[in-house]
Amino acid sequence: MAGATGVGAVRLSCIYEGGSMRQLDKENEVEAVKSAVRDLFRAENGPGGDDNEEFVTHPDNTPQSVRDVAERILANDYLPITRGRGQVDLDRNETILKVVNGSSSFRRHVGRATIQVDLFLDDQLAIARSVLPTTDFSVSPPAEASYRNTHVFLKRNSNWNCIAWHVTRIQ
Repeated sequence: MAGATGVGAVRLSCIYEGGSMRQLDKENEVEAVKSAVRDLFRAENGPGGDDNEEFVTHPDNTPQSVRDVAERILANDYLPITRGRGQVDLDRNETILKVVNGSSSFRRHVGRATIQVDLFLDDQLAIARSVLPTTDFSVSPPAEASYRNTHVFLKRNSNWNCIAWHVTRIQ
């Protein structure tokens, strides 16, 4: 590559230095996992809202649409969630029911969430760690809090499925 100039030289040097298509694939996988985490947080906000950043996309913001999102993301062999107050759901079905029937007074601020994803095992396993700001409108004045969420995803048939989820309230 000595003496190469121009746009092609930059691209080729990037490939020779290890910044190949694999890096682009990895970035796409990370974004796919982040998207799944955001979709799950939106679903947890339940049906009824019209803010596309905080809720399942309107107008498909119905209990069935919220259920569909949760069922698409949570693997059939999903391990029950451990929630921020220490409660453990019985199984996947209970988690889905709680997502669908979530309180409209507890808002997850999906647009303000920070999500970090690390890929393992040839990009077939992902661990997503996030900080999710929330507001509880059931109390006066409304109470703000943040929660650390850890999701474990497996890639199956080109889809990322959550197999485990843990939530801790950040003090």
